[in-house]
Amino acid sequence: MRGSNYNYSVIISHNLILETIDTLALLLPRTDCRVRKWYQKFQRMYTLDSRVLSLEYLKPEHRNVDHFTFWGGRLRKIKQAFDGHEPHGPLQWWRDDRKPVQWWTFWIAALILVLTIVFGFTQSITSIIQVAKS
Repeated sequence: MRGSNYNYSVIISHNLILETIDTLALLLPRTDCRVRKWYQKFQRMYTLDSRVLSLEYLKPEHRNVDHFTFWGGRLRKIKQAFDGHEPHGPLQWWRDDRKPVQWWTFWIAALILVLTIVFGFTQSITSIIQVAKS
């Protein structure tokens, strides 16, 4: 293509590269041990870049989905799937911290149930002992 003004040295936009790095920093938190193990397993299988696990945290204003112009649509789908999942079982309820009010309500109700059972059982036992001794 002689005479064209097209710049062949720029194949991928610089903004796309920066946003991809931010997206990886958002999706792969470096302090989560489970994420590190998961990534390292795939890193060996597919020869992935090990520096991904040392990316800097995003500033709070950059964590908004609207900050992502290239990956925003996919991140919205991931967020919808994440928000749409409800925990199943006590262990998932214990680890689920997306809705703090719901988390505290569930565990306070569970504590009240346990205390009610313990005090009811204690009262029943003391009543039986009292009737047996009279």
